[in-house]
Amino acid sequence: MPHEEPRTPAGVSQGVPFRHRSRDAARTLPEGWAPHRSIAVTVVATDDPAGLDLTLSALAGQTCGQELLDIAVVVGTSGASDLAERRPERVRVVTAEEGWGRAAALHAGVAATDGEILVWFEAGDVPAPETLTEVARWHDRIDDAVTLRTTTYLGNLDLRPEELLLPDAAGLEPLIAATDGAPGAAETPEPDIEPSFADVTLTSISTSRDLYSRAGGLDPALPHGGERDLVHRLAARGAVLVPAPLAVVVRAGEEPLASSLRAADPFDAQRVPLDGGRLRSVGRVWQVPLVHAVVRCDAASARFARACVERLLASRRTDLHVTLVAPWSDGPQGTPDVLAAALEWFRADPRVTIAADAPDDVFPAAFRLDVPVVAGLGPDSLGDILDVAASRHAGLVRVPAPGGDVALLRTAADARARRYLPDVDNLQKRIDAVWGVWWARLDDIVDLSTVDHLDSPMLLDDPTDHGGPVSSTVPPATAAPTQAPLPRGFRAPLGLMRDGLRGLVRELARRLGRGSRR
Repeated sequence: MPHEEPRTPAGVSQGVPFRHRSRDAARTLPEGWAPHRSIAVTVVATDDPAGLDLTLSALAGQTCGQELLDIAVVVGTSGASDLAERRPERVRVVTAEEGWGRAAALHAGVAATDGEILVWFEAGDVPAPETLTEVARWHDRIDDAVTLRTTTYLGNLDLRPEELLLPDAAGLEPLIAATDGAPGAAETPEPDIEPSFADVTLTSISTSRDLYSRAGGLDPALPHGGERDLVHRLAARGAVLVPAPLAVVVRAGEEPLASSLRAADPFDAQRVPLDGGRLRSVGRVWQVPLVHAVVRCDAASARFARACVERLLASRRTDLHVTLVAPWSDGPQGTPDVLAAALEWFRADPRVTIAADAPDDVFPAAFRLDVPVVAGLGPDSLGDILDVAASRHAGLVRVPAPGGDVALLRTAADARARRYLPDVDNLQKRIDAVWGVWWARLDDIVDLSTVDHLDSPMLLDDPTDHGGPVSSTVPPATAAPTQAPLPRGFRAPLGLMRDGLRGLVRELARRLGRGSRR
């Protein structure tokens, strides 16, 4: 089992958000601050446009200034009825040209507007008068903010949405009290870790157009889902989640059941590595991997590549992709035989990519795992390292190993560090400033340079055993690399068994006996 301790006590650098503690690093706005950045508002009215007039009336009453708003109403192919008489100055009606799903509608509004801050609403939503001002405030205080608005459903409140449109906002006080937005709400504790976006929809958040573009935007071709995929990619690009309890939106009716919000799970799960249902699935591979592992080799070390990569692929955590980096670009011509053989061994494996250069960025995978080619991971090693990252919310987990450290890097932490600390060359210092660094020591990592018959096939003894509970780490001062025995769960073929032929016979007898009892 690994031991654990932080390498250094991580703290907040001036002006640099640590994980999602945005208020610790938020800029102080000047006295007399007022919203000044343009705001692109998308109102989705494709399914039920009945409440559109109410939403437009509420947007017309925003205190941020009508000149800042650029509003697109996305309607179905049948078009829209006449817009509300009381509406903002800049409103256009658009249809989704690139697809027919919800993602296409949400993206259509972004494509039709020019505002710097992106906000989405459903037809029928009623934002309180200060909502967009509060959103703009946080985008001025924190770069790459994703603000999470407070959405209140009126099913249990004695309040009509129209009351929010009164000049004195008389109906707002009970609403604020019901949403815990009373005085002092600005000090609401923030999530310290990567938040769960299981039930987050785009119509409850805002982000910047720049971050939206860097995250790849919505895929309008998706017939279902797409929102949680985008939110995952925003987070993977280093977004800072900012709960904004004073940015209040009211919706009529009852809050939908979580099950209805997750109707698109199978479509999002292929693209969202941290999807809860997906993490509970075993023996699977997905479109976007949880872990992208990188193994480098050259002609001198190529004899270890096959064993190193095979041990990664035999991990009990199968949700990974491996890039094998080798000096090969145009083909095997002139490539030493041992290197050509290693590359050919994995050429058709869908979980292995062969490349001449290591990827600079593994986005949108959630983690990058760098493995020295002489380090043979055990079947539980990857799971143990992931457990450290999860339990300690670490941005970087390092494990001393033969040939150097095995390093698990959180993609979101890497993006945040590159964004805020581009001049800090040392990776460990950068990640420690934005997310924290932890060290682990594992006893099931093999020094492949001491193993004979590296090209022998390996069998996973019990593929139904998917590892134990969350584990952790030890500081490098006490975590010296050690050579471990062959990983638990693997069996070598004839000639490599520790006890020779008799051991193999006993193993076969045990398996045959177990099969005969079924």
